[in-house]
Amino acid sequence: MEYLATEVLELAENAARDNKKTRIIPRHLQLAIRSDEELNKLLSDMMNDGGLKYVPPSIIEN
Repeated sequence: MEYLATEVLELAENAARDNKKTRIIPRHLQLAIRSDEELNKLLSDMMNDGGLKYVPPSIIEN
């Protein structure tokens, strides 16, 4: 889980920099996920046009 979060945040950081921003916004997360083939495949069921549409409780529970 830590690896997944690190990967998404790293790609989102790159997307933010590409847009000359210093903060990561949901759009940058979406761009990061959609630009990576494996992440897109893994998370495509949870994504819609505006971001996350459904987060299974098992992901947010400890």
